[in-house]
Amino acid sequence: GARHMANLRHGAKYHDPPARLEEGWNEGDLGCVLNSWRVGVALILGGPGTMAALNWALFALSPKEHFKVLGPTESMVVVLSLTIQMMALLQQATRRSLGATLWTSRIVFTVKLMAAFTNYCLYMWPTPFVVDSLTGRPNCMLRFSEWASVGFLMAFVVDGLDATHLRGPLIFAVCQCLSSSFGACLAFVSSPWLWGTLLAMAVTLFCTLFVRLYERHQLLRQLEHVLPPDAYPVLRVQLALRLGYQCCFFWSLLVISWGSDAYGRAFLGYNPTTDWCFIIDCVVDVTAKLLYPDIVQNDSQAFPIVVASLRGQEATKRMEFVWNDATDVIIVSRRLKNGSFSTAASPSLAVLIGREEAAPWINCCCHGHGSGDFERMLSEGTKPGLPTRDESLSMAELVLVAWWHSSFTCRLTRSDGVSHVCGVSASVSEDAAGCVMILRDETDRERLMEMERQVLAASIEQRKDEEANRFTRHEVKNGVLSAISQLDTLHSEVALGNASTNLVHMLGSMRKGLSQTLETVLSQAMARDVMHGNYLPRNSPCLVTQAFEGEMLEEVDGSRKARFPIKTMPAHAFPKIDIDRRLLSLIYRNAISNACKYGKRDGVVSTEVELAQGKLMVRVENEPGIGHAHLLEMQGEAGFVFQKGVQLHADARHMNPTEFTSSTISKGDGGWIMM
Repeated sequence: GARHMANLRHGAKYHDPPARLEEGWNEGDLGCVLNSWRVGVALILGGPGTMAALNWALFALSPKEHFKVLGPTESMVVVLSLTIQMMALLQQATRRSLGATLWTSRIVFTVKLMAAFTNYCLYMWPTPFVVDSLTGRPNCMLRFSEWASVGFLMAFVVDGLDATHLRGPLIFAVCQCLSSSFGACLAFVSSPWLWGTLLAMAVTLFCTLFVRLYERHQLLRQLEHVLPPDAYPVLRVQLALRLGYQCCFFWSLLVISWGSDAYGRAFLGYNPTTDWCFIIDCVVDVTAKLLYPDIVQNDSQAFPIVVASLRGQEATKRMEFVWNDATDVIIVSRRLKNGSFSTAASPSLAVLIGREEAAPWINCCCHGHGSGDFERMLSEGTKPGLPTRDESLSMAELVLVAWWHSSFTCRLTRSDGVSHVCGVSASVSEDAAGCVMILRDETDRERLMEMERQVLAASIEQRKDEEANRFTRHEVKNGVLSAISQLDTLHSEVALGNASTNLVHMLGSMRKGLSQTLETVLSQAMARDVMHGNYLPRNSPCLVTQAFEGEMLEEVDGSRKARFPIKTMPAHAFPKIDIDRRLLSLIYRNAISNACKYGKRDGVVSTEVELAQGKLMVRVENEPGIGHAHLLEMQGEAGFVFQKGVQLHADARHMNPTEFTSSTISKGDGGWIMM
């Protein structure tokens, strides 16, 4: 970002090149040197011009004794080579080249033309042949002139296939040109030391071909670590590397041929009448200048096709992966001439409508035969209405609606009535001949939204309950406290006036009733806070037995103790417990209430309070009531009794109807089952 802003401030244009061919790279975007018309014109004019200048110098400056006419065998080989080269030139002239490799094709044509011109000169006129004074080998100087010029062109083409700058291909081409030039100079040197120096320089410069091949191999390994195999730079370097190997092979044949002939003449006394070395040079030269340039041209022209093929294969693999493994359903629909539709869906459709119903759509089915609905809507300018979220559509109806609406949500219904909430996104082609749809199952999302609505409604209901609880608690508490205060005042006045004992007892009973009413209201409000999880315990030391005895509803001649006995362990000196007395009373009240409702009518409900190892355990037990036999049949499912919303008595169908109607079904306030 900083470099980009700096370039903008200095008025420079800065562009980050794309890293992949898939993002829009091509040969022109790479800036390949062979795609420049200036480079192409310079090579096409410079190569033949250089060879013409060298040939003129050889014809003008060489002594007459160096000119030689080819023998019958050599002439026949040259004629055959010239014929083959002319046919190759005619074939290439009638061949169409791709725009991306136009200049490469023209350079290759120039190379073939230069090689054919050399053979034409060898056949038509006496040409300079200089005998090496050290090896005794006759050297065809026109052939060396051709090798120096053509070697420069071919080296530049091979190295410039993946180059974006002139420096690398130019240095490599100059090295090969100088190598051939030093080889030609060997025939004019008589000093062994100078001859050896020139030979060493020629071989060293020639070996840059292998060095360049190694560097390109290392570059390919580096690119393969950072780029995918189908990346354009990787494929381009692979092409250059393959052509580099072939270049090493063909040019090494010429060097081996020259070296073998020179060694045989210098050390083995080999001096045949027919210049077989010249014939071998002609054959290798024809092969190197004819076959290899064709390989360069064909590979260069086939390269864009190979890249496009690899891209197509990769795109096909990606589409197969998306089509077969995508969780969303991909639907492709085409409109046929008869007004029907040809629609294919991805295999994930089977999850929504089942395998049997999805099979025709997955295998591509035609639907809407002869209905004419689509054409009629086009002619009338109408379209189907936008479906609502709760509207159920069949698969055929959904496809038809997607042709007109780019986005909607509906229910996709199967034949068995099961439906899924689906979100549909569609895109119609520019010529309105095809439509691509994405079908996404939003059932879980719909359920989540419904749960969120329920939670929100419960939260609102909770706030309303809290407001009502606060209002009720405030109003009732004030009224009860006022009544208790008035009763206390009346009780004190009556006590001073020595009123009757019955009046005092009645006032005491009234005060107790008001106190129970106040406690009930406060406990009910606390129960709602406990249900909603908003209650905070307020601990204080208390006697558990006194708290439980205060919750007994019956007190007639000691019947309270007979029906609701309380047993403590230890039985004597039961300590005070640091606990929220009101919360404990709420839990105990609910337990006693359920024990009375579901146990034996007017039966005994016993309470055991046990304190052991710092843990308080309270057990409330009743006598078997109505439907007890049915409960015993549920052995092994005791945990089912305490699940939310379970009402076992409502399911006790074996009960007597009179007993069932007389049974009290308590939903409770939830205060007796909690963590």
